[in-house]
Amino acid sequence: MPPYRCSLHGTDFVYPDEPAKNRIGFYTTRWVEADSPETAEIMAVDVIRQDSYWKHLQSFTTAPLPTIYVEEIVEVKNVTGPNKGYTFYRVDPNED
Repeated sequence: MPPYRCSLHGTDFVYPDEPAKNRIGFYTTRWVEADSPETAEIMAVDVIRQDSYWKHLQSFTTAPLPTIYVEEIVEVKNVTGPNKGYTFYRVDPNED
């Protein structure tokens, strides 16, 4: 199975000690080995869902529901990253 680099974007998450209007988003990259790009997409999102940090944020969410998008999937020759970490940002409450 070839490795894939998957660029992901999560949005509409809420910190547990913040009001629901203070939503956050994140960008991250995950590497997975899969039979196809479609399978790589599912696997990469599952890697994020299994992260204990994501589970902590998920349990405190309200509408709009948090979403994880796969922005890019690229088949690569080698896995070249740590397969962890996030870049967070605040979601503008006026954007919907």
